[in-house]
Amino acid sequence: MDRSSILVAEDDKSSNYFVRRFLENKNYDVHSCMDGEEAIRLTRKQDFDLAIIDLFLPKFNGITVLRRIRDKVVDCPVIIMTDTHSEENEIETYKSGANLIHNKPINYKILEAQINNLIKQKSKENFLEIGDIYLNPKHRMCIKNNKEIYLTYNEFNLAYLLFSNKDKIFSREEVLSKVLDDSVTLGAVDTLVSRLRSKLGNYKDKGVIETVIKSGFRVSLEYSQSKNI
Repeated sequence: MDRSSILVAEDDKSSNYFVRRFLENKNYDVHSCMDGEEAIRLTRKQDFDLAIIDLFLPKFNGITVLRRIRDKVVDCPVIIMTDTHSEENEIETYKSGANLIHNKPINYKILEAQINNLIKQKSKENFLEIGDIYLNPKHRMCIKNNKEIYLTYNEFNLAYLLFSNKDKIFSREEVLSKVLDDSVTLGAVDTLVSRLRSKLGNYKDKGVIETVIKSGFRVSLEYSQSKNI
């Protein structure tokens, strides 16, 4: 059985160590760091099932890290830890997309319950099924017409972005910022879309992924509204 992966971003050495050991003893795959810059780098390298982030990290604070995580295609539940009980901080934390706040000192029984609940919710809610295409973000699996289709990391992220917002048109700039690295050119977006369109195939002689002239890309409206293909 696959172990759920958790990111722990905590700059206090003692707290970082004990949280990491606690989670490892609960059979989680734990990656830890001590500043916001490294936390952001880790979230760009791989997907996590959950992140635990201290509010006052050096280099980039917890709110900044949280916002960067929310820019990722596949949603990641986030618990913000803080020893500052401020209504202003709490409001800003939830506005930025936190799922829960854990007030220090850490209560490990409560933390474990929070983690278990969020991971269970994610496993139930995050898979997508539209038409004859099924996307499972935990296993990064794409199935079409009961056959698995191999997608690269960026191809899967683009598919998940489009299918989880099936009525929205995404501009090239949005795809660049949400799926690719800002260091590449807009031409890389067209290449990525073309590869994904080729792999997902057609529906009624039209690509499942369509280009909207002068606007961007989306899932074909006819395909997204189809039933029991």
